[in-house]
Amino acid sequence: MKTGEQSIFYPLYHYVVIAISMVFSVTTQFAGAVVLGVAQLATLIVTEKLIICIVYKNTKAPGKRESFLCMLLAILVNIVQPIFTYSIRPGYSSGNGYVSPTQAFVKPFIIIVCLLTYQYICGEKTLKKQVGITVVLFFSCLAKPVFAMAFIPAMGIYYLAERIRELDFFHHVETFGALVVNALKDIWPLIIDGVVILIQYASSRNVTYQSDLLSGFNGSSSIAVGWMKAWSLCVSNVWVSILFAYFAPLVFLLVNRKKLQYTTFWKMTGIYALVSFLYISCLYQTGSKIGDLNFRNCWIIVFNLVYTGCFSEMIKMDKDKKTWATIALFGIHLLFGLALIAKDML
Repeated sequence: MKTGEQSIFYPLYHYVVIAISMVFSVTTQFAGAVVLGVAQLATLIVTEKLIICIVYKNTKAPGKRESFLCMLLAILVNIVQPIFTYSIRPGYSSGNGYVSPTQAFVKPFIIIVCLLTYQYICGEKTLKKQVGITVVLFFSCLAKPVFAMAFIPAMGIYYLAERIRELDFFHHVETFGALVVNALKDIWPLIIDGVVILIQYASSRNVTYQSDLLSGFNGSSSIAVGWMKAWSLCVSNVWVSILFAYFAPLVFLLVNRKKLQYTTFWKMTGIYALVSFLYISCLYQTGSKIGDLNFRNCWIIVFNLVYTGCFSEMIKMDKDKKTWATIALFGIHLLFGLALIAKDML
């Protein structure tokens, strides 16, 4: 890329690494390590901000103890993740930077988009907030567009559902026009960044690939459907992988369901999870050189959002026996993550 012989359609990480390499006369490997380190720190900071926003809803500033707890939980969400390809390498499909540098680099942009969107939905309906969503979502497309490919339709569904709930067909037919106008006011950032993704896709289709390694683009592979087959392409055991990933949060949500409210954050997460699940389960590439599930990258963020939500709920809850039991379950889950990371390093 430095010599102009190669290009990529989500180049932000690569261009940042190249820029640092050329300005400071260091290797791209060293520059990449710096960029990924900064990206990981940024992810921790913005995840902490999201947890604080969910827990305190900007009603009060957390103290030092509360801020420390929120940062600790942000670290646990983003670092210790024994997910999916645990038999190959921990973090491969969970969003850590151990395998995918572009995935690690895009994560802070993704969490910021989720934070700004959550604040917007919760009442900060300002032009400044929408411009922020548009800009950060645009950078996430340049860094890795698969998140936005799921987030844009998911949030479009969310906004439309919320507007339809406000509609009274039987008494105010003219409110349908207001529905359309209000929905457009909500979704115009999504439309802009949706056009960006379409441009990226159209550009990629106009390129002729010479290498057999990229057979997924030159016609020797096709799109197939089937969620068990799709998941099995990137995990050694589908059911064990799901158990590793979501047993702890599912138990927590079921045990504490009477204390939980179906909040805005869980609505966002649920709809995004549904769209991501459809992508990862029903659209995958087949071909002699394709051994990966491309849409898995949009599912990675479901893990982060689910665990961010669960940890936030734990902070808000009165600690009784049930809550302490599920906290202990999360502790066991995290120990598995530490053990897998240690195993990989050894």
